Order: sequence, then structure tokens, then C-alpha cells
Amino acid sequence: MDKLDLILRKIEALEEGQKELIPISRAISDRQEETDAKLDGMAMDVHKLQGKVEAQNEKLNAVTDELYTFAGTRKATSAS
Repeated sequence: MDKLDLILRKIEALEEGQKELIPISRAISDRQEETDAKLDGMAMDVHKLQGKVEAQNEKLNAVTDELYTFAGTRKATSAS
């Protein structure tokens, strides 16, 4: 009967440990979801900023072309 009691105690200890781990695991999962949502928001912000930078570059190129046209000179082109 001693071995059976020992096994039962070990099972009870494992169950208690599992009860402690479940809320910890849930908390980690919840924090991961929050982090994922923040990263998604940041990714959208970056894409928005990329679009704005591209639009500004296009405007700058158009103004530069107009200045070169106004000045009667040719714009130097890069050989890339």
C-alpha cells in the first residue's frame, strides 16, 4: 500500500503544479495576443509612412523637373 500512496501523492503534486501552470500559460498567451496586435498596428503605420514618403518623392521629382525646365538645363540622370 505504500507504493500506491506514493504514486497517489505524486499524482496530486502533479495536478497541483498543473493548476498553477494553467493561469500562467493563459497570461502568457494573452500578452502574446496583445503584442501581436501592437505589431500589426505598427506594420500598418510603417506602410502608411512608406506611401507618404513615396508620394513626397514623386512631388519632389516633379518640382525638380519643373525647375530644370524653367532654368533651361537638363537634369542629370544617374546610371543605375
